[in-house]
Amino acid sequence: LADWLIVYFYIPLDRYSMPQNNIASLRLKFMGPKSSLMLTAIVIGILSALCAVLLKNGVNLIRNIVHEVSVRRQLHYLLFFFPAIGILLTVLFSKVFLKGKMGRGTANIIYTITRKNSKVEKDKLYSQLVTSILTVGFGGSAGLEAPIASTGSAIGSQLAQWLHFGEKER
Repeated sequence: LADWLIVYFYIPLDRYSMPQNNIASLRLKFMGPKSSLMLTAIVIGILSALCAVLLKNGVNLIRNIVHEVSVRRQLHYLLFFFPAIGILLTVLFSKVFLKGKMGRGTANIIYTITRKNSKVEKDKLYSQLVTSILTVGFGGSAGLEAPIASTGSAIGSQLAQWLHFGEKER
């Protein structure tokens, strides 16, 4: 079966530009460009889904802590301060760990795709998740769709760069 798969997916490398590293040459030798692209898309989808679960569970964890502190301990007045605490923690995280550069929303993703050859920075792998968990978990009004889109695009971009996909494939 393994020999059949290698023969079936084998595409001679001289038809394509020779890759510069072992990962790309192995990817093209054993899988071919279309199969490796499909497999990579599946891996990106699974990793993005895991990040979505992480985001949702992180928000629920912080919401449960806020509920425990404010409602169960009869400290209802703290509910007015928790969104400000969440935004303060988000700004602090952005200034300390991200050096103040924090892209927001899907417009940043579209800009990166069109102007930067789809090369998303590595800090987007975690920055949108952490800041959204802090903001929404403490009661701030923000959506969770854009952080997942941003994280998924960062996962896809970093994996495509690691596997040395071309500009069209990336």
